[in-house]
Amino acid sequence: MSLGIAVSGISIIQGNPKIDPGLFAAELSVIDKGPYELNRVQKISAITFIKALSDAGIILDEGNRKGIAIFLGNSYSIEEFKNNFSRSYKNTKPGLVNPSIFAFTTANSIASWLAVQFGARGINLTFTNGCVSSSQAIIAGCDSLISGKADMAIAGGVSLVCEDFKDKFYKCGFKYEFAGFLVLERKKSAIGAGRRPRITIEDFRQGFLSQANIEKLSNRKLPNELEDYRHYSDIKCVLTHLGNSLGENKFSYLNDSLGNAFSAAGVLGVSRVNKGNCVFFDVDSYGAYAALKINAE
Repeated sequence: MSLGIAVSGISIIQGNPKIDPGLFAAELSVIDKGPYELNRVQKISAITFIKALSDAGIILDEGNRKGIAIFLGNSYSIEEFKNNFSRSYKNTKPGLVNPSIFAFTTANSIASWLAVQFGARGINLTFTNGCVSSSQAIIAGCDSLISGKADMAIAGGVSLVCEDFKDKFYKCGFKYEFAGFLVLERKKSAIGAGRRPRITIEDFRQGFLSQANIEKLSNRKLPNELEDYRHYSDIKCVLTHLGNSLGENKFSYLNDSLGNAFSAAGVLGVSRVNKGNCVFFDVDSYGAYAALKINAE
């Protein structure tokens, strides 16, 4: 039985190596900054969020805001903000109380800020567990629709170049900045609202591979979990993203700079499918995986 989750909007922004938020001055001018200037991860996330909704032809209003959930994969980009904050804190030596809570130093800060900024009153959650973060965000978005906890889910990821860890990050594959969001909704709802689904997510699964199956991937062989999934239905191809260390083996349909460089590779992989049924398989260096069975219409 198909899940029938429609991808009705896609937004992808990429930089080589960095994204210039100045290119989106008009869009950023409508963002409520409050008393502070936005940091780069806020800017990039907000722009991608806006463009995904625009691509789907969706205008936020009081009628739909309460049913919108946000799921974001964000592996490392908040670390730069934390480092800058720590330097400022050490230099100023302010008087504090115990316990003290600092805004934008928690893992969920970006998804929660997007929810507050755009008035989305559904669930908001940020995944920060490595290369599969964005694929897991997409699965969480699907699950929220299936369970009836959301009417619409904005799911995707952002990965920004972190200046303080540049050399270390470059060694493990983070050479480019990337942000991407998908607008997810039940296919019946999308069609009823006059939106043509770009992609349909038919099924998903996630879990952990054994060490033996990680080695199979390194030797360019599909793990048992994926072989079983592949023959489940009429699958035309398998798109595989192997995380940043495994990616050097080139067993991947996304083995160019785009597919190998981003924690948000799940978003890129789904959006690049152009015909027929496909399995997108995302796995990190530790064996955590997410599989999406998709159909581009």
